[in-house]
Amino acid sequence: MVLVVMALVAASAALGMLIAAGGHTAAVMLSASVVVILSVRLMQMVRRLIHQMSFFVNALSDKDFMIRFPESDDRELCEMFGAMNRIIALYRDNLTEIETKRLYYDRILKIMSHELRNSITPLVSLSDDMLKRPQVYRGDVWREGVEVINDRCVSIKRFLDAYYEMTHLPSPQMGTIEVEQLLAHVRQLFVRELRRPEYQNVDLRFSIGRGMTVGGDEALLCQVLINLINNALQATADTARPLIEVVASTPGGKPCITVADNGTGIADDIIADIFQPFYTTRSDGTGVGLCISRQIMRQHGGDLTVSSRPGKGAQFVMVF
Repeated sequence: MVLVVMALVAASAALGMLIAAGGHTAAVMLSASVVVILSVRLMQMVRRLIHQMSFFVNALSDKDFMIRFPESDDRELCEMFGAMNRIIALYRDNLTEIETKRLYYDRILKIMSHELRNSITPLVSLSDDMLKRPQVYRGDVWREGVEVINDRCVSIKRFLDAYYEMTHLPSPQMGTIEVEQLLAHVRQLFVRELRRPEYQNVDLRFSIGRGMTVGGDEALLCQVLINLINNALQATADTARPLIEVVASTPGGKPCITVADNGTGIADDIIADIFQPFYTTRSDGTGVGLCISRQIMRQHGGDLTVSSRPGKGAQFVMVF
């Protein structure tokens, strides 16, 4: 388009000079024809540009993300069409992210409403009955009623504490972490835990990658490892010879830490749900440990993946 404009300006200037100098009629006519042709060409390009811009605006308005602007022989138009394609892709990704978050928080709110309703309903019923029939609630009966109310309140508090922990993760304080030192610290944390009678037969092994480093927040990564090892301890509770292995390695040059166990494994029909908030198969679980652990890894630009064979154990991989 720039070349057409420059040519039109040059042709117009030449035509003006010929007219001013009283040039030959044929030359004047030729120059005028060139000016007309270039003007028509410029108008066609401008109309095409306006059409494409209108098409672009309408596509954004209608959320039509399938539209793609073609390459052009004109360098400036090619650059502009490329920028328009990038804007559409960015707009699509942003809307997808917003919709994903909306569905995520909608699910959390539904779970919270369900859990709170289930906990509050018996509290309302019991307290109402205690107010209406105080003569019934004496001695041990009164104590039992108060214990039920207290248990439900403790359960509600634990649920809300879990929600707060999940939604108030601190931002990672990034630094270079010696993996050998990180795993040595985690191993030390479990020395006392493994002395408990139910864990005395557990074989907790660490395979430390010497000289291996990762970038991240040591406290947050330590929390992920604690969550994964605690889950492995629960999963191997009924295993004759429980084995948990924590292995640091760099397959394909990408650092990762694997926590594997030979426990019950994870059923195929629930493995897709285990990272969802408040999903748990344990009566005393909050269902936020794995959700938080994956969030932490994604804050570090990595991920937390899982594979399992029911009855054979599970393997969680912290990918950096």
